[in-house]
Amino acid sequence: MHGDFKYNFIRFHILNEASKNAVQLDDFKNFFDKKDVSDVTDDEVKDQLEHLRGENFLMKKGDSQYEITDQGLEEIDKVKKAMSHF
Repeated sequence: MHGDFKYNFIRFHILNEASKNAVQLDDFKNFFDKKDVSDVTDDEVKDQLEHLRGENFLMKKGDSQYEITDQGLEEIDKVKKAMSHF
């Protein structure tokens, strides 16, 4: 999968999962493989977790957990709404 699409795909799924529960890197160990996306590495997921934290969509909770912020909830809701039209 092309990088730009892949990174947005990863971010969408991270935010979607974080909207349900706090997440950590280990939560995504086999997550993408189960969805037939086999070229996502742990480093890429970690980078996207930090990217979303930098965008203030996630906040760090403890050493390894991330929780979604109000901005993150707004963003995932906007994305889901937009995608529902396609």
